[in-house]
Amino acid sequence: MFLLTKTPGKIYQSVSEASRKTNESETRIRNKLNRNQTGYEIIQKVECSYKRICAGGEFFDSITEAVKNGKAKNRLQAYRKLKNPNQTDWYYLN
Repeated sequence: MFLLTKTPGKIYQSVSEASRKTNESETRIRNKLNRNQTGYEIIQKVECSYKRICAGGEFFDSITEAVKNGKAKNRLQAYRKLKNPNQTDWYYLN
């Protein structure tokens, strides 16, 4: 999660929140942040809380970690496997 300002006086809790409220794509906002465009600033980076998962019978701290270990092609595919009731070896850990 990022805390960022889009324009002076407007602070958003994340890039996705800024995107929703301004109708500007997340990619465009991230590009402007990376280029240090005037009015776009990362105030603070905050560690996200990730949900632990079981992916293909192995345990991971996040979906991203499971993807990096080859359990899915990308995060979207992993997310779909977690939501699919037929994928009994993919689930969130409590």
